[in-house]
Amino acid sequence: MPVIQITSKPTYYPFAAEDKNRKPQKMVIQLARDLPGLFVSKTSQLHMEPGTPKEGVQVTHCKFHAQDVNVPDVWIYIQFSEADLTKKQRIKVVRHIKKMILAWFAVNDCTIPENLACDVAWGPTHGFLRFNDGNLSLNW
Repeated sequence: MPVIQITSKPTYYPFAAEDKNRKPQKMVIQLARDLPGLFVSKTSQLHMEPGTPKEGVQVTHCKFHAQDVNVPDVWIYIQFSEADLTKKQRIKVVRHIKKMILAWFAVNDCTIPENLACDVAWGPTHGFLRFNDGNLSLNW
């Protein structure tokens, strides 16, 4: 299961109140909301655990500090709990993710940030998830 962190410069970082958001910020909000579905729809290609629900793909927002150096407008960091992929498999997964994200921009008629970066890492990680008062419970 992936945990995804989207770190943005202030121009792209979403405010809590959506009515204050500008187009780049709304784009980041929508991307974050769509990522769980995108990942779950490609479970096999991404070598994710079969049956991973959307709730198993967690997405958080972070903001770069004004003094950060050499940072992109938007940085997507993806940490998979799955492990034991070969180098060839990991490269294929990254290619799938790149295609998914770039296609998302095209389908949603959004401008790709001038400076966009994505890092993908693998576990193993171990933990649990309990959602909806225990109606959804996962262990890994």
